[in-house]
Amino acid sequence: MSALLSWSGWGRRVIPGRYCPPFGRGVFESAGPAPARSAVPEYPRDADVQPPDVTRTMVWLLLSRTPTHGTGHDATWHRALAEQWNREFTPVVPRGPGTGAGPGGQPLAHAARAAAGHGLAWWSDGRGTWRKVPAADALRRLGLDPAHQAGRAATVLADGLPGLAEALHHHVSLRALVLANTLGTRRLLALLGHGTERPHPVAEQGEHVLGAPYIMRRSWQLVLASVDHVTTEGARLTHAAIHDAQPPAGHAAQQLTCLHRSAFLAGRQQALLLDPRHNGGISLFAASGRSTARGRSDLPGTVREHLTVIRTHCHPAKSATGAAPERTAEVADALQRAWWCAAALFMTLTDLCRRTGAQPDVSVWRGMAGLWTSSGGNEPSGDEVARAAGWLERELLAP
Repeated sequence: MSALLSWSGWGRRVIPGRYCPPFGRGVFESAGPAPARSAVPEYPRDADVQPPDVTRTMVWLLLSRTPTHGTGHDATWHRALAEQWNREFTPVVPRGPGTGAGPGGQPLAHAARAAAGHGLAWWSDGRGTWRKVPAADALRRLGLDPAHQAGRAATVLADGLPGLAEALHHHVSLRALVLANTLGTRRLLALLGHGTERPHPVAEQGEHVLGAPYIMRRSWQLVLASVDHVTTEGARLTHAAIHDAQPPAGHAAQQLTCLHRSAFLAGRQQALLLDPRHNGGISLFAASGRSTARGRSDLPGTVREHLTVIRTHCHPAKSATGAAPERTAEVADALQRAWWCAAALFMTLTDLCRRTGAQPDVSVWRGMAGLWTSSGGNEPSGDEVARAAGWLERELLAP
């Protein structure tokens, strides 16, 4: 399932009859060698519309299930749609049924209208800034002709694809969050002097850290439980993407359970780091008494607030029946909050490294140290942690 973490497919062309996958080789067969590691773009997030990357996955899923050979009108339309996808034309579509937000219209129908030159499309200036423009203007700038669809059969039969596309992206982000848990746990164990940075066998671990706090004794168990969770859920999502054209039942509850565990682990580890009894008597930024001064945020308190909201998302999703719509909007909100908790832990670990003179040994820690230096070395504000969370997610998502 490691292929679900690969975003190398975004730079490839869609070949009629053999479309390139947005998630890289392995999930779906693709042509050509994998390119070198590249940064993941920073896409805009809007509560009412799908992000551009999710929309592109949704359109790719549609194209991968419909033929482009032949001379009929549908085949002509799909070839034109594939050419638009290759040229990175990206419609603006609302969150559809089952996502918990938006007007409830059919997202694929909106994508078809945009492909025909109606509605809105995303446009990037090449410097990471995305904005909404009329679809006709975007097509004209790209030198593309509108793609007119005769009927609605293809989009009606694929109404589960928008939810599936969003579930796939949430899963990729969740896997990166579990990777952040792994990196954070390794760094914490090394800095606090609890031996190896790798998971211990259960018996050896019990002997080695018996007197340590619970979160120190059980960090690796929580990480490994999350790894098992996302691996199992990844297999279900892959099967759904290949065979079912709709997300598996209960996937939102599974994702919320796993990301709550990850956010809880990050929050408890940060609380341990801030305790002078366990960090060598060092008073770190969040425990220095300046937490509410000059716009600074109370990081431990904010982490607790985020965990509370994540729990409120978890309970309704777990109790929902099979006929209830999947809560992908709640998953998106919980993911954002969980990444905030992970970034707060990483910034706390970076401050401890700075105070103890420990040198970063992995690129992600060197990058986090750079972000820390740019903020002046003071306790970060909520916005600074949010920016660090976005950077951390993109860094760990990059193939």
